[in-house]
Amino acid sequence: MAATQIADPVITVGNWLVAGWNAANSLTLTPTISKGGWYNRDNDLSTFKVTVTPNAENQRTGYLGTAGPGALWDGTVDVNIWTSPDVFADGTAQVALAKKLAYEGRQEVDRLIRSNQLASSELLIARTLNRIPLPDTRGRPVVFRWLCEVGYSWIELAA
Repeated sequence: MAATQIADPVITVGNWLVAGWNAANSLTLTPTISKGGWYNRDNDLSTFKVTVTPNAENQRTGYLGTAGPGALWDGTVDVNIWTSPDVFADGTAQVALAKKLAYEGRQEVDRLIRSNQLASSELLIARTLNRIPLPDTRGRPVVFRWLCEVGYSWIELAA
């Protein structure tokens, strides 16, 4: 089967976020967006951060209707939105604002996935599957995190 060259889904989704993020939708803050990185409590506590990481990918081969033989690839990419009260420079414990920022970040991710899913020439389908709040309460201050699982599909046709 001839490989159809597409950008890595992590890079594609990350690029959508970088290109389209509207700070007006997230308390006028723009996150640091990392394609493949992770949140580090020691270094990132005062940052509003979004990480995009691979999750899983599956391949099914067979006859794809009128397109002929090929493979359907589908998988998921995890988009994590991270924030803490330390993001706000006034030094007060802004827990409510940090929670709101994490939630608004999640909504912005949803908006960007929806707006790019039909415009993408690389991914057949991209959609937000799950949205899960995962606060980290092991240390102080609390780190607020939303996990958005983004599903995608693409077709690889035989040569």
